[in-house]
Amino acid sequence: MLSSLSLVFSLTSALVISAVPDSYSDLGQLLFSHVLFRHGDRMPLEFYPSDPYQDVSNWPNKIAQLTDVGKGQEFELGQWLRLRYDELLSDRYDPDEIFIQSTDVDRTLMSAQCAMAGLYHPAPRGSWHPALAWQPVPVHTVPMQADYLLGASSTYPCPAFKSELQRASSLPEVEALQRKFADLYDYVSNHTGHEVRDITNALKVYDELALEQQFMLT
Repeated sequence: MLSSLSLVFSLTSALVISAVPDSYSDLGQLLFSHVLFRHGDRMPLEFYPSDPYQDVSNWPNKIAQLTDVGKGQEFELGQWLRLRYDELLSDRYDPDEIFIQSTDVDRTLMSAQCAMAGLYHPAPRGSWHPALAWQPVPVHTVPMQADYLLGASSTYPCPAFKSELQRASSLPEVEALQRKFADLYDYVSNHTGHEVRDITNALKVYDELALEQQFMLT
């Protein structure tokens, strides 16, 4: 059984809040807040060659798309941001107070929209349609090939990060772990058809197996 693996190296949606508060004097004056957050739960990004659940009919959404659980996670994040910054933000969207930017990917754009639905859940004064408890909030993006800010990990690789990753991978304790799990890597490779030689390769298989377990496919 694959052990828990994690990798947090990609930025998704960015939220920028700027305001001048009239309280919190004991803590100083908050002038600007920059919030980075990931997308919510999603479908698998890819399937290993021998995966019996590759057919899209096994899944509630298309590959790599945001799930309903993920939408709810982002909505709750927006509600939490409202609690945290309520004294700094208007009830209705004000372009002079907030700017939202996301990578140009379906799941991150939708995550940003869901978070804003939670952050700007309309009060009676902000309601503009009797059947829709929602305020439209613009989410900005740029094409991935031009996104040097949030899409940098894939479009504009960071030499310093690459160098540090290579250095960390060569640490004695990391190399010891690689040797310790060599048999497991071989087992996973033989049973999935996906070559696994290190933790990064194993993560791809773990991600898919974890999602299949979440959707009760295994």
